[in-house]
Amino acid sequence: MDALKLRRTPLRTAFTKAVNNLQEIIENDPVDMNAVETAFEQLKVKSAKLKEVEDAVLELMIESNCTQEAYNIEFEAIEGYAEKMIAKYLNLVKQWLEQLPILAGIKIPRCLNLSSNEIKQITLHVFCDASKKAYADCVFLRVEYEENVFVKLIQAKARVAPLKDISIPRLELLSCTLGTRLAASVKNDLNLPDVRIYYLTDSMTALAWIQRTRDWGVFVFNRVKEIRNLSDVSSWEHVHSEKNFADILSRGCSAQQLIYLRWWEGPPWLSENPVQSRALNRVKLSIEQGYFKTFVD
Repeated sequence: MDALKLRRTPLRTAFTKAVNNLQEIIENDPVDMNAVETAFEQLKVKSAKLKEVEDAVLELMIESNCTQEAYNIEFEAIEGYAEKMIAKYLNLVKQWLEQLPILAGIKIPRCLNLSSNEIKQITLHVFCDASKKAYADCVFLRVEYEENVFVKLIQAKARVAPLKDISIPRLELLSCTLGTRLAASVKNDLNLPDVRIYYLTDSMTALAWIQRTRDWGVFVFNRVKEIRNLSDVSSWEHVHSEKNFADILSRGCSAQQLIYLRWWEGPPWLSENPVQSRALNRVKLSIEQGYFKTFVD
């Protein structure tokens, strides 16, 4: 039993440090969601190890026929530590809840006027992205007038990644599939049958699957088939990860970060007239000797 208690001490120390680390990360502005995700995973691992030892201590005390008083003292000590850590957890939850009122300050205009005679061109821009936790898409409408450009968020959707372990490239392909569905829905709802649509992803692998005709596996084949049915292959483009506006959907962010970025207004380069520095490359993918090659127009 003494050996178990000695083993428990460093585990408690590690667990406490993990909780404090998570709290520090959440208090940062803006919040690094990748760091939050990593910290939570570390916390769960340390929590499981500590609980295993705590349970073993209590079971060993019962088996050794210790006095009820000794058992109660040990049990209360364990419970006291647990309550202290739960309080820290609740504090973290409280910090998240405190961000909700901030969201009330976000106002996104919903009115659209697509019948003006001054409109030169209307296009839709669909951003697709995925992470280990979710895949997501957002659709921006770009209206080019004679003297200015109007960009507006029309629709966005994020889905939790499947519980079954799945690779990032396949999650990226799921986001591309979802993106084509969203675009088809928006095109129909806004009555824009001839609108030009640009699909943007930072996944070179997903682009290769979409742009090349091969006997892929069932998972890839079925989704590529749907993507090709709903979109023109030539409308797919590559965007650098840091410029992918769906990244915030797949990874998450704090309310402060959302307001700071004014994400719903779209990327600055999309408002340029004409669009020059799009922060992306139109790519054509081919395979030579087993390697992907990228050709920039």
